Amino acid sequence: MFTRGADRTIVQALMTNKSDERGSTGLDGRTALVIGATGGIGAAIAGALAEGGAVLTIHGRDDSRLAAKASELAKYGNEVGTIRADLSEGRAPPELLRAAASIDLYLKARAASARVAAE
Repeated sequence: MFTRGADRTIVQALMTNKSDERGSTGLDGRTALVIGATGGIGAAIAGALAEGGAVLTIHGRDDSRLAAKASELAKYGNEVGTIRADLSEGRAPPELLRAAASIDLYLKARAASARVAAE
């Protein structure tokens, strides 16, 4: 699943993937929203969370990459929702706000940021 050393280190810091006596990683059934989940660190984090049992909503800008990542993550047997949005426009779409209202974990792996003029 991991292809880069930096991705592996960050994900291991988030989650050790050690299970308790019942086989639970502590993520079973928890909901997570991963912004920027279609590549790089975001994809690695989404993979680790799915493998650990989390129910995911993943975000990306590209429909085909988002669908491919959701399909890949579904192999772990948990629900995977998707939100396609270009966040560089400076506003969060309603579906992203709804997803954020009911999550246990929020991870932002998107590198871009927006500048807003101060008044």
